[in-house]
Amino acid sequence: MILPSDYEKWVPVIVNYSCKTVGVSIAWTIQRVLVSFHSAVRGAQILSFGVLGWMKVLGMLEGDFLVLANSGYATLAGVGIALTGFGWQIRNGFQLPFPLNILLLPVTLIEWTLMYFANS
Repeated sequence: MILPSDYEKWVPVIVNYSCKTVGVSIAWTIQRVLVSFHSAVRGAQILSFGVLGWMKVLGMLEGDFLVLANSGYATLAGVGIALTGFGWQIRNGFQLPFPLNILLLPVTLIEWTLMYFANS
């Protein structure tokens, strides 16, 4: 009723593309949260295994490395590190903080280029 009769044929097209745009942006947000959670968990696992290996090399730990890596303390430490990393990413809005965003600008530009070509 608001639009002139010449433009009424465009209403379904505009509504269709608007709904698709909202859906894609919601899907990208969900994907970004899932990827950041996986990244935090994997990074915590790598860090905890590295610390355990370093402590074993220094002689601070005795026993089989795989038993130590799968112990409750290592898992608990890994969960704490993962939650800290995931919280950091959520708190920063999935963006790099000030000093890192300048230092890693070339990497960010490469990431934007890869995302452009992957999504086109």
